Amino acid sequence: MRDAYLAARIEDIRVVGKRLIRNLIKKPYVTYSGLGEGAVILADELSPADTALMDPQHVAGFATEFGGVQSHTAIVARALGLPAVLAVPGLLEHAAADDRVVIDGTEGTVIIGPCPQTIAEYQARRDAFAREWRHLARLRKLPGVTRDGVEITLEANLELPVELPQALANGAMGLGLVPLRVPLHEPR
Repeated sequence: MRDAYLAARIEDIRVVGKRLIRNLIKKPYVTYSGLGEGAVILADELSPADTALMDPQHVAGFATEFGGVQSHTAIVARALGLPAVLAVPGLLEHAAADDRVVIDGTEGTVIIGPCPQTIAEYQARRDAFAREWRHLARLRKLPGVTRDGVEITLEANLELPVELPQALANGAMGLGLVPLRVPLHEPR
């Protein structure tokens, strides 16, 4: 296809078709079931559907050889809070199944076989990020009002059902352009 955006969606349609056929023939499908807690996935490519099946309690992050920061896969990873780096040429050539891997989704860095000092540095960065997140979480309870008294409401775009609790925790009052008949929160 000449349109890159539509060409990228073709794979999404294929994945949905495969899943539909699998459901119609009642073939069980359990993805990532063999992974231990804290697993890092390295792959040539992951579909948005594959990414949506990742459990952030078990998968620590992923990296792929193909894809991009604006891809649907990247959007789903962000929605799940999974560190991800996409479009890493030659990624699989440099990795073995038992390698330790650091995925830095913020910087777009993948480190295969990091030394203990690098691991300690990234653990400290992760802890600092978690502290900052907790600090920001306290601000969620403040009213969304500008200094001149204009009320601001937060609305969420949901890609996955797991995003609803996140939207509620962040004070969402509605869903994107969809007006809700029942408010998500009691009026302030």
